[in-house]
Amino acid sequence: MKTIRVALALLLISSSFQNMSIASESGPMKDARKLFDERRYQACFDEINKVIKTAPTHSAYAMRGRCYYSFAQYDLAIEDFGRALKLQPNEKKVLWFRSEAYQAEGKYALAVEDLNVLTKQFPNEYKFFRARAIANNILKRYKDALADYAECARIKPESERVIKERGRVFAAMSDHKNAVIEFTKAIAIDDTLPSTYYDRGISYLKLAKYNEAVKDFSRNIELDRGKKAGAYVKRAEAYEKLGKPKEAKQDRENASKIDDFEM
Repeated sequence: MKTIRVALALLLISSSFQNMSIASESGPMKDARKLFDERRYQACFDEINKVIKTAPTHSAYAMRGRCYYSFAQYDLAIEDFGRALKLQPNEKKVLWFRSEAYQAEGKYALAVEDLNVLTKQFPNEYKFFRARAIANNILKRYKDALADYAECARIKPESERVIKERGRVFAAMSDHKNAVIEFTKAIAIDDTLPSTYYDRGISYLKLAKYNEAVKDFSRNIELDRGKKAGAYVKRAEAYEKLGKPKEAKQDRENASKIDDFEM
């Protein structure tokens, strides 16, 4: 779940306000925008509050919402994005920002509602489909998530990251054969990421392919320099299934010495 949320966070484009129209902005509004672009969020917030008192515009509410987002005050960000959308319904960037705030609040169903509008209006916008795929996965709407990943593939060539995400959807559906296929594709693109080997190793375990699981967990340990206990624990499980108790015992001992070890 943490990995999925990280993937969502990476979708946020913090500089998107730079592309919004500034032709009709007042001096204070331009000043606030400049402060935002410089990541001086508190100063921007103070300035935009002054603007809102005299000119409560769509852009002003949207910018204050972004300031609230930067302060991790997601509920207040959502309120301001809602105010902006009342003044300019279904505006692309603000819907996107609000979907991000919903995701940060853990309100994935509401995020999907905003993303539904965006994908309908902009059927070739990759990031909207990917964000919805991730949210649908969290909501356990696995078929919807796979459909969104299919749209991602239609729009542009798939990256290792997206293929791995799709593999995790298959794994969540207990379709480990297809999960292995996806993880193998991801490894063919980038064979240096320890997490992909771990994911594939888990699916191999579920498929009772214990030798393959041992190889993947070993590769994970090698690439990750043995910093995480999980791969040792899972490799121990595979060794036990293979009738190798000494190796399993050693892996459990190694795991117990690592900070993130859990029984």
